[in-house]
Amino acid sequence: VTTAALSDAGLHRDAEWYLAESLFKMGNLDTAQARYQVISDDMQHPFRDDAVRGLLELYASSGRTSDFYALYEQEILRGRVRPSDLI
Repeated sequence: VTTAALSDAGLHRDAEWYLAESLFKMGNLDTAQARYQVISDDMQHPFRDDAVRGLLELYASSGRTSDFYALYEQEILRGRVRPSDLI
């Protein structure tokens, strides 16, 4: 992802998403958060909504309630991202 070896924008964005998801599932929360943040900051990213939901799940599972509620208010309550059943 960081070397831009996947020059096709679609493949690069897929790789960003799979990297973030893999890091989260492996328990590497700090790096997963950073990767989710990169995706969620890009309003045109096809996985942006998923990244926001991933950040919310990460914050909830790690007890970061203030971060959870700040992001929840910014993205979910304002209607920018639809919540999942889990959220």
